[in-house]
Amino acid sequence: MHPSHKKCLTNCLFACACCLATLVGIYLIIQRINQASQQIRQTKENLANWDKKEAYFRELSTEREKINSDLIAIDQGFLNSEQIIQFIKEMENLAQKSQIQQEIGGAQKIEEPIPNLVLNLSLEANFNQTLHYLAQLESLQYFSKLNKVQMISGTTKLAANLESPDKIPSGSPIIKTTLELTVFLTPKK
Repeated sequence: MHPSHKKCLTNCLFACACCLATLVGIYLIIQRINQASQQIRQTKENLANWDKKEAYFRELSTEREKINSDLIAIDQGFLNSEQIIQFIKEMENLAQKSQIQQEIGGAQKIEEPIPNLVLNLSLEANFNQTLHYLAQLESLQYFSKLNKVQMISGTTKLAANLESPDKIPSGSPIIKTTLELTVFLTPKK
């Protein structure tokens, strides 16, 4: 082989090696650009999701502010431990205003599944007074439920028409009433 051909072949090989090195460099640069592009796309998606979440939480916060007074009112409907004595005093005041003789018997505090206080009440009064007392008891701000009501006059159980108490004569006999009242306590959080 002629030395000029050798030199030309060497130059060609060198040029090919340079081209190959350039191509490998370009390939590596393109790979890095692709990786960076993927990271940028992922970051944009994450930012979009965070913006959506932030908007959702902002909206949720606004909605909570709108119903906050309702939530407070609902919470006030449940007795907490410190209010039990106050509630019993309110019941005694209602009995006194309704001119009823009232005895509060066994109180049972239940924790599960829904915290509540079960009170056994004995009342003695005429029907109108008893009905007035029950209406006042129901109007208290606390969540409660009457489980059992039994009314007895002498030895005869009375069937009362609660829809028209005005039809009951004012001089009606003394009725002994026993009730089981459940008052709901503040749920554990």
